[in-house]
Amino acid sequence: MKMKRTLLTTLATLACVAVATSQAPVAVGVRIPESAALTYPAQQVILKKLQQLATLNGVGTEAENARFWLTPQVSIVESHVTPVAPPRQLVKLNVVLMIADTAAAKSIVAQAELSAKGVGKSEEEAVINALQQIDVRSATLKRFMEQGKKGITN
Repeated sequence: MKMKRTLLTTLATLACVAVATSQAPVAVGVRIPESAALTYPAQQVILKKLQQLATLNGVGTEAENARFWLTPQVSIVESHVTPVAPPRQLVKLNVVLMIADTAAAKSIVAQAELSAKGVGKSEEEAVINALQQIDVRSATLKRFMEQGKKGITN
């Protein structure tokens, strides 16, 4: 009986210490800017990738009123048609990911830049293919998310 009481007291103390030292969870929403020059299907692909990125790093939220937002800026750097039959469209994208603090005059907490290449029957298909090639588990994006978490908690 005495051992049981000692064990329960120890567990309760450890739980109190854990709660006292833990920080509030970081919540980052995902948003595609209205000014994005992407087609709706391409927006859905990048949105899904960003949601995966946030979830894998433990900061994803569905809240519409989140203070921090993960948002992309996608631009086509290069686009041309292959000289083979059947012709295919090749694109090279520049993708800038940002975690922004909407409460602090829209300051950027973290930023990462990626390049992606894709091929398809049309430019739209090539853009979608390029966005699908983004690896949300890459070391670059892991560092980006860690930098964002540090910027949010500081």
